[in-house]
Amino acid sequence: SFVYIHRSARVLKRQQVNNCLHFSITRCNLYSSHFQGWLIMSMPKQTSEELFSLSVCHAVAACAGINYSDTARDFGLDGSFCSLSKTEDGRVYQDGWQIDFQAKATSNFAFDDNNLIYDLEVKNYRDLINTRVGNTRILIVYLLPNQKDQWMTINENEIIFRHAAYWCSLFGCEDTTNKAKIRIRIPRNQKLTTAELLRLFDLIKRGERLHG
Repeated sequence: SFVYIHRSARVLKRQQVNNCLHFSITRCNLYSSHFQGWLIMSMPKQTSEELFSLSVCHAVAACAGINYSDTARDFGLDGSFCSLSKTEDGRVYQDGWQIDFQAKATSNFAFDDNNLIYDLEVKNYRDLINTRVGNTRILIVYLLPNQKDQWMTINENEIIFRHAAYWCSLFGCEDTTNKAKIRIRIPRNQKLTTAELLRLFDLIKRGERLHG
């Protein structure tokens, strides 16, 4: 009788296991069916563009040896580039020189002669023309391919970001009567590169205002 009971227990246990597996597979199929639309969803394109532009700013700052910080709460600015210096004993510290920026990204862009044409929202324009500010501030516009899968290429040898970022200073520009957007022109030679970012800090450290 012991052998019979033992075999019966094994059969019962096998059936329980099979039932559990069947339940788990059925539940997974139900979950997969229920969340199928969620699995293929992604964030809105505009949000992706904004995050990508900030990533490019971060990468440029890192290569230039400049500290970078995001703005926790957006009051007209997206982040800051902060200059670093060294003490006599080699300790690195943030020396107080800073360039605040507002970052934009777009895949709809055009060039006019030697300028990038960009339609900026009026509220952002007014944030950038304001002269009652303590730090230098600039607008950064990052140009992206229209197709998202072309924004970046990664392989063993390199990471390629497309296309390029441009900067301009609107400090002290005239206000506008426009209600929605204002068209601005950014010189094509004002690309945001590591060398250019270091040059901008050199200018403000000498007391010069950024123009254009």
